[in-house]
Amino acid sequence: MHPPQGPYPQQPARRRRGVVVGVLVAAVLVAIGAGAVWLAVGGRDATAVETTITGFADAVDRGDLPAAVAMMCAEEAQAVVDDEDYDPDAAKRSTQARPHREIRDVRVEGTTASAEVVVDGIGGRVQLRKEQDRWVLCTP
Repeated sequence: MHPPQGPYPQQPARRRRGVVVGVLVAAVLVAIGAGAVWLAVGGRDATAVETTITGFADAVDRGDLPAAVAMMCAEEAQAVVDDEDYDPDAAKRSTQARPHREIRDVRVEGTTASAEVVVDGIGGRVQLRKEQDRWVLCTP
């Protein structure tokens, strides 16, 4: 006796292969979409963190204490304002030459972030926190 000839016995294997390929393609597309969303949101936060750090440093450079305080978390801002030496009306200075600054290695984890800031070759890590949908400098 000869086994049946023709396409019928081969179709179940092709159908299974098609289902497996379809599932794999769908999984890859879902992973790509999730990755794109994660990068877009994370990228926006990293840019906002850099903008906050730059704005704070610029305010400090020009002696604009109220602007610098506005970029701090509530408890740190309050500590600065409560200091007896705080004078929001102090003369602002104009700096001709700004120090060379680099912001590197921005790390965002939920509502906290950190970045390495290097000013004229001396560096350290700064901490930020998201308050009311904006990033502010805040030491944990």
